[in-house]
This record gives sequence, C-alpha cells and structure tokens, in this order.
Amino acid sequence: MDQPGPIGTRYGVPALREQIVSRLTQAYGENMLDQREFEQRLEQAQRAETIEELHRIVADFGGEFRPEAGVQPRSPEPKRVTTVLSNHQHELEPFHERNYQSLTILGNTTLDLRRLRGSGATVVVTLSGFLSESRLRVPLGTKVLRENHLVLGELRIKLAGQPGTLIRLFKKLVSSGERSPESPFPADGPPPTLILRGTMVMGNIRVKEEN
Repeated sequence: MDQPGPIGTRYGVPALREQIVSRLTQAYGENMLDQREFEQRLEQAQRAETIEELHRIVADFGGEFRPEAGVQPRSPEPKRVTTVLSNHQHELEPFHERNYQSLTILGNTTLDLRRLRGSGATVVVTLSGFLSESRLRVPLGTKVLRENHLVLGELRIKLAGQPGTLIRLFKKLVSSGERSPESPFPADGPPPTLILRGTMVMGNIRVKEEN
C-alpha cells in the first residue's frame, strides 16, 4: 500500500513569500532574469502554498539566497486609510511604502504609484469598499496581479500603449498643467509589480497606466 507523500510546511508561508518576491524582483532588476522568467516565477510564488514550494522557486539561485532558518522578516506596517462619504488622495512614498490598505464607503480613493517608476518594487495594495470607486495611477509597464474579489463591481485596466491614448494623455497634461511626479529610481529600471487585494462590493477599481 502506497504511503502518502510528506505534507508541506505551511507555517511562515506569507512572510517567506514576501522575501521570495523581493529576491525575484532584485534578480530581475540586476538582469539575472528576463521578463518572462520573472513573471513566471512571480506567479509561482503567489500560488505556492508551502515553504518547500517557495524554496524550489529560487533553488537555482544557489548561495545568493539563504534565508535564516526559523527567522522571517517583518514587513513594515501597511498604511491604512478609511474614507466615508468623502474623497481621499495619496501618493505612495517611493522608498518606504510597499503595503497600502484602504476602506472606502460611499466615497472615492485615488492612489498614485508613479514615483515607483523604474524601481522594480512589488507593492501590495488592498482596496476594500462599498458603493465606492478606487483609482490607481501606475507607471508604464506595471505588472498587475489580481488577488482581489469584486461583488457587483468592475475592474478596468487602461494601458497607455493603446492606440491614441498617449496623445490624449499628453494633451490632457498640457492643458491641465499637471506634471508627472519625479521618480528617484533609474529611468531604465524595471517597472513595479502591483498586487491587488481586497473585496469591493458594488464598487469599481480603475487602474490607469501613465507616463
């Protein structure tokens, strides 16, 4: 009679997943992984359910990746914002904000990630709300991974590369006098990765790629 295979370790998966994602992003920024390989491994990391699965994703990194046994890095406390019957706007701080959570009820939230242009960072944004709308302004080429839930709601992702969009965006910026926020990262650096989480009930999420 065949014996069941070993059960993988699940304790500590969320913290190790963040560490793996950070290492993959670093490898991509250092041109050790091409975009296709980076995206494939990133998706594997998001689907992994055990410590063993996560370790296999970077097994070929050799000595470059050796997390200490039993020690998991603490993630910085996410910025949490609650908006009720009002509007909220926030520009993500490029070096210290990688986790943002908002609860919007009968209002609007606008989150600007454009200062992360060229950072290669992975940002987790948790958008929850009821009868509300959340708008995200992201840099060109941003990779969007969906882990959120919509109940009678809608998610729209508008790419700047669509025909005619860049021209319309340019005209809009010129007419309004708005300037794109400066990024402290290299202009030729890799684009960020946005992981969308949260539950939106009877609300909409708009992700707009901008220069």
